[in-house]
Amino acid sequence: MGSVSTSSGALSRLKALLWYPPASRVNSRPGAYSSGFPWKIMYYRQSVVGALVLLGGMIGAQLSDGLPALLGFSLGFLIAYICFTLSVVTVVVAEKLKLSVPKALVIGYVVKIVLMTVVLITLHLPQELRSNWVPFGAVVSTVLWLGIESWTIMTTRFLYFDSEDRSS
Repeated sequence: MGSVSTSSGALSRLKALLWYPPASRVNSRPGAYSSGFPWKIMYYRQSVVGALVLLGGMIGAQLSDGLPALLGFSLGFLIAYICFTLSVVTVVVAEKLKLSVPKALVIGYVVKIVLMTVVLITLHLPQELRSNWVPFGAVVSTVLWLGIESWTIMTTRFLYFDSEDRSS
């Protein structure tokens, strides 16, 4: 019985390490309300989980088709990751300009989709990298990012209609 609770505690610590940035692990209260969108938390989650997925994809691509597949998967994954990172930067700037979270999200989506589309269409690859691994890496990164972004949005409690301060 003791080993079950020990492994459960270890899994909880691992989840906290992978899912929450160090700053948010200190003084966090379950069910706390947010006055803004947690961009840093979302970016941390994508970066940590994305690094693990990228490493797994690189290993799978290398084992499957060798070095060109590894490089292609990595390139596609990183293109999408960089585009999404730039959209987060865009949203943070939009919020600093006093735009609401929904408007900032729309601007961020437009930036990431247009930027990723332009890069993937205009990118000239060497012959060795012209395979399905580049778009596959981009799709994996995009699905991962959208999943983490959706989960973060769904689990964030916003006070849109309540002006009362609940932080105390």
